[in-house]
Amino acid sequence: MKLGNRVVCSDSAEVVRSRLNAHLNARGFRDITTHPGVLLECSRGSIAATLVAVSPKQWAAKLRVFEPEDDAYRVELHVNTIGQIVSAGEKQFWDAECDAISQVVGSDAAVIPYFDQKSAKSARRAHGLMAGYSIGFAIPAAIASFRLPHLGILHPVSLVGLAAGLGAAVGAIHALVARD
Repeated sequence: MKLGNRVVCSDSAEVVRSRLNAHLNARGFRDITTHPGVLLECSRGSIAATLVAVSPKQWAAKLRVFEPEDDAYRVELHVNTIGQIVSAGEKQFWDAECDAISQVVGSDAAVIPYFDQKSAKSARRAHGLMAGYSIGFAIPAAIASFRLPHLGILHPVSLVGLAAGLGAAVGAIHALVARD
């Protein structure tokens, strides 16, 4: 997911950079500026955390603030959403995060975004349903796979994986249908 803003600010690049560093370090970002024309480049989170996290605060994110052009700074926030189905609450969180960073570029004060805990609880419930259905489907398949070689079926182990995948899909559908 790519978000961005354009912020008009007459402050020097050094002042904006120091303001951003203070704000972003407090938010868990690490400075990795390496490109010419980029005032500040930071990252937070990891791809591995993105795959299993139930809170968008743990997702991999990369922020770039470009050198000013005509007193305007361009802010780009790239959020890795691999393995995630982005809900409206999570999208709203990242929009608020991008807006807060843009406020810091333009002034000292920023509204720190708050992620709705109901959305996090809903995501945990969805992961739990998927895991429960997956295990619930895989156990009978595992029991059956011990019996199938006696009937002449040579590769029953793949049955367990298929059943677990089917269970995860059923769990995901159940979670989507049962949304609050």
